[in-house]
Amino acid sequence: LLSMIGFTDSVHVIAQIRVNRVLGLPARTATALALDQVGGACFLTSLTTAIGFASLWWAHHDLVREFGICCVVGAGVMFVSVVTTIPLACRTW
Repeated sequence: LLSMIGFTDSVHVIAQIRVNRVLGLPARTATALALDQVGGACFLTSLTTAIGFASLWWAHHDLVREFGICCVVGAGVMFVSVVTTIPLACRTW
């Protein structure tokens, strides 16, 4: 689930950067504008996923509880990695 959220967030950011580049914006401006345009939505998808996994904290089984905590951390790491690596990769030739 986490990899799919990271993949779809990446696709949305890349698609928006490409739209901005087609409009004639330089790479740096297109990237910054794309993060402004879709970054909030990507953040909200990561946040709601993390909240859903955080609800597992109240499970009675330790294994399920630890799984939820790991997925909360994973959702945060996935968001940070998408927001940092995708814009850097899109600025290369």
